[in-house]
Amino acid sequence: MNVEMMGVEFVRLAISKTDYLVQNINDNDREPSWDGNVEVYRKAGDVHSKEDLTLKVPVQVKGHKENNLKKKSITYSVDLSDLRNYLNVGGTTFLVVYVNEDGEKSQIYYNNLLPFELKRMINKYGHQKTKRITLKALPKNKNDIADVFLFAATHIKKQLPAISCDPVSMDELIKTGQVTSFSFGYTRVPGEKENPFDYLFDHETYIYAKLPWGLELPVEHLSQITATGTTCDCPISVNGVQFYSEYQIEQRKDSFTVKLGKGIKSITKRNGDTNHLTFTPTGTLSERITDADFIIQAIEAECFMVGDVLCPLNIKDKKELEKFKLDERKRQLQWLKVVKSLLDTLGVTCELDMDSVTDEDTEKLIKLAQSVLQGKFVEWDLKDNHFPEINIANIIVKLCVLEHEENKSLCRLFPYTDAPIGYHLKYASGEVADTSYHILLKKDSMLRCCNINFSQLVEKIKAYPITEELSGSLVWLLLEMLCAYDESGDKRDDILDAAIEFATWLKNTDKFTPQDLLDLNYCQTVARLKNLSDNDIKTLHSIIEANPISKDVYVGTYLLLGDYVSAKKHYEDMEDGERKVFDDYPISRFWSKS
Repeated sequence: MNVEMMGVEFVRLAISKTDYLVQNINDNDREPSWDGNVEVYRKAGDVHSKEDLTLKVPVQVKGHKENNLKKKSITYSVDLSDLRNYLNVGGTTFLVVYVNEDGEKSQIYYNNLLPFELKRMINKYGHQKTKRITLKALPKNKNDIADVFLFAATHIKKQLPAISCDPVSMDELIKTGQVTSFSFGYTRVPGEKENPFDYLFDHETYIYAKLPWGLELPVEHLSQITATGTTCDCPISVNGVQFYSEYQIEQRKDSFTVKLGKGIKSITKRNGDTNHLTFTPTGTLSERITDADFIIQAIEAECFMVGDVLCPLNIKDKKELEKFKLDERKRQLQWLKVVKSLLDTLGVTCELDMDSVTDEDTEKLIKLAQSVLQGKFVEWDLKDNHFPEINIANIIVKLCVLEHEENKSLCRLFPYTDAPIGYHLKYASGEVADTSYHILLKKDSMLRCCNINFSQLVEKIKAYPITEELSGSLVWLLLEMLCAYDESGDKRDDILDAAIEFATWLKNTDKFTPQDLLDLNYCQTVARLKNLSDNDIKTLHSIIEANPISKDVYVGTYLLLGDYVSAKKHYEDMEDGERKVFDDYPISRFWSKS
């Protein structure tokens, strides 16, 4: 029995059943790497017009004697030289035919070997002589068979640019910044009415990246899609109160899910079973509050609105209603709102990740709520630190802690920015300067803590007069703010805005710090936000013309002026210790432009 010839005959017979394909597969074909081709047409018929030809798909057929014809997939060894030839022509449909012992039955297996996969196989296994590939069972339905070759014809044409390009991933292309869009689709013979996504749940596809000039490159091969999703912009409300501005839809092969907020789902099974609303508290504090409030209101109203569409909740069964534990949900919601009020009072600007809150964190929140919101004294280990930083889940909060006058184990806790205390700086000279305790704030705390209002901080400091003893500390605070901004990667605009206000006030008010230093600090602060104005440039030139005593002022001024040659000259004239100190100043960032 000639298995190769019989394999070709079974392939011919399968293709001949279709309305869109014409086979040109020869017995004992001498053409290297191929046994012929399959013509793919756009229209059905027994006779086809050449105007309807989509493409001739090259094919190679291999026969193999095997009695087990029930396998859904097989592996087969292919010569690397053949894979290179397939790549050169844009792709090939590789077919292996299992024929049983008596030659009466068969199962055809296929793999559409296209440039995207061929390039990767050759790059990875090119040093070998052969490579084992996986083939899937060819379907029996005539339109499904036609789809296999229509898929090959479509993607051979789309992947022609990939023949001469190195393989590239989606992430790599995104980093170039030149991708205008990504797309994927499916091929299907005309007349089939099924949902496109239902088809893709069982069939392969490619994702293409669209680049400038209309060029498309394949970046991902999906054997099938497991889930699809979309976001719908539409208000979700209960009793006229809007809770969400959108909802998500997720479709899978066996289910259809509508998602509201972070933890609310309604799942409809394809077999007709419907799960009523499910609620799993999750997400940030704000997300949990919204979800809990919505589920309580919706259940009590027995409905909610999606836009103008009424969605009734038929939760009449007592056991079904008990699953939501409404009384417990209400208590939890009340606690969440207390925590929200607490964090707002403390000035916290980032979201608390409730999924990370531990029992220890909850104890801290309870004490904070009792003291900050209710004005109570609570037990607190002061550890000689009146301005501690406490960690709660994903956030760090800075506080002001004041002892009870009589019972030192009890303390009152206050928001850091708005604590009701003044501060006195004592100097070696014995002088005392009244100021705000914010003058003690350091760079690391500025970056770590998420409840420091820098605009209020500056206003609190400006409320005190500048003295000779205080002026130096104020300048250092400004430099700490600039260092914090720089270390944030220029992302903390709140710090820079406050620093500009602070530097402007110092420049116009401080009568004890040398004016050239005040002007230089103002200019370096503004330079982080925008190009210096003509007046700023004139001010810097006047600093140089006044021959400042300090070498570091020369270097900093020339850096802001962009005169890096002069800056380097004065920098090299400094002592080693002076250079080390200068390198720690925030103005040294302007070396990077040279």
